Amino acid sequence: MQSGLPKRLDILGRRSRFKRQPTGKRTVLTIRDIEIFRLLWRYRYLSSDRIVSHFNPGSPNRLKERLGDLFHETHHINRPPAQWRRARAEQFPSTYELTKIGLEAYADAEAELTLPSPAVSFGGAINRRILQFNHAQQISEVLFDIEQLSMGSQTKRLVIEHDILEKASAKLKRKIEHTKLDVAIPKSKFMPLQKAPFKTQIVPDALFGIEHIDGKASTYRFYALEVERKNPTRRGTLEKPSALKKLLAYKALLKANTLRKQLSLPHLHLIIAAETPEKLLKIMGMADEIWSKDQQSFLLFAPPEQLRQSSSDKPDPYSPFMEITKKWFEHFQP
Repeated sequence: MQSGLPKRLDILGRRSRFKRQPTGKRTVLTIRDIEIFRLLWRYRYLSSDRIVSHFNPGSPNRLKERLGDLFHETHHINRPPAQWRRARAEQFPSTYELTKIGLEAYADAEAELTLPSPAVSFGGAINRRILQFNHAQQISEVLFDIEQLSMGSQTKRLVIEHDILEKASAKLKRKIEHTKLDVAIPKSKFMPLQKAPFKTQIVPDALFGIEHIDGKASTYRFYALEVERKNPTRRGTLEKPSALKKLLAYKALLKANTLRKQLSLPHLHLIIAAETPEKLLKIMGMADEIWSKDQQSFLLFAPPEQLRQSSSDKPDPYSPFMEITKKWFEHFQP
């Protein structure tokens, strides 16, 4: 006897995670759907878990089913194929991005408004191919976690790179479209083969600020995010990227005090995130060697994913990440 389920579904009635399998289900867009499109326009890549955390719905599973409908039935959102190439991909929540159909629906719903600038430089670029998907997703999700933390506050607001560069352009009276910071890394014991200052450019993975609102007055903290995934922690040369090179470059940038000339910024905090907790620990150890205690007041590390999304649980006092997690929430929680 044949099953009454559509042939496209498996024996448990589930659709494929890897390709679209419409069942003919009628779908009418809701206000929440439009907000999902806005999030994906703003960040480009977000996992289903993070989308759920934004809405905090009574039924998380129902929201995940809705994401499935918007993927399978209406094509408003997409599951980037690159996510299935990573190890143990089937164990991760599905990651989504906005499609052209979704963007058109979002633009129609917000017809009286100009589309907001994305929070990440590659957000909103639907037709732009991203070669390093895992790297881009981690950038998106670290910045998303920061904005989610500050959302509960009436006195904090995320300031995105577009707005920082626009304000810098007006102050410096020249058009600044991209964040590129010139710096010369001096000779040091950490690069014994280096015989002269090494001139390079810093291009952060993300640049943003947090506005602190006190009555009618505001103060700002500015941050550069660097996500370390495939680059080695150390190299014997500064010609190629490494975590060591970035620590040396940002240290030189802060010491040179040229931020006002280049971006009209009074200061800059460096945030480093890593692919794994083990890699983060190695970079933390290097930073202790390279940056002085005073300089480390401008250095933050993004805690491992499970530790940085909520401040409701106190950091484990025995965790090697206790201090960086505490500092993280001091900067970003309401």
